[in-house]
Amino acid sequence: MTLKKEWFHDYFNSDYGKIILDNVKSSYTIDQVDFILNVLNPEANSTILDLFCGKGRHSLVLAKKGFNMTSIDFLNEFIETLQKDARKSELKINTVCQDARSIDYRNEFDHIIVMFTSFGYFTDEENQTLLSQIRTALKPGGTCLIDVENRDYLLKYFIKETWREKEYGWLLERNKYYPKTSRHRTLRVTVGKDGTATSTERIIRIFSQHEILNMSKLAKLKTVCVYGDYDGTLCKSLSPRVIAVLKK
Repeated sequence: MTLKKEWFHDYFNSDYGKIILDNVKSSYTIDQVDFILNVLNPEANSTILDLFCGKGRHSLVLAKKGFNMTSIDFLNEFIETLQKDARKSELKINTVCQDARSIDYRNEFDHIIVMFTSFGYFTDEENQTLLSQIRTALKPGGTCLIDVENRDYLLKYFIKETWREKEYGWLLERNKYYPKTSRHRTLRVTVGKDGTATSTERIIRIFSQHEILNMSKLAKLKTVCVYGDYDGTLCKSLSPRVIAVLKK
């Protein structure tokens, strides 16, 4: 397949925020943050970069726990929502509206998190370069956490199409996998109760455990551990996720 350039500029929009991000249960976010803290074990007042932060659900919880947060997302609407929520909770978060590919930090952060299958948006070359940029942004001895869906699990239990009833109407998702490029295409169609339909498309690179580890090695990041889910179990071939903890 030919990779649709910059698909994410259309895919991540107000509807995505309302349909997906606003419906993530707070208990799910808290469980993820607990996992982050358990595996990274950050010291008090650590500097943490939340890359591809979305509306900042992880950043807000981590800031409440006293960590110095920098949160980056390319969509200004999401960043503005995070700023509003931070002010409401009287939290200090350094928010940046920026394409992740243009980050230029050096020895800045104790930890960097890339959550919720946010790694893999770009070309293979750009994804590899981004991992090197993440390494450069870390302080010596700093760690990053890369959280993606496990390609082998996804293909084992691949779902071609789903319809789900929502409060606004219906959500249709059609999925296709392209083995030559290891890309997962999702066509998402929302149908309102008035019959109005809108569609967006995601084309993301999905990874197996060995691919993430090989890319990390090329970026000169050392593997600390690889987990298979947020419950802390180690990653196996058919674990739902590949969550790599890497060290500079």
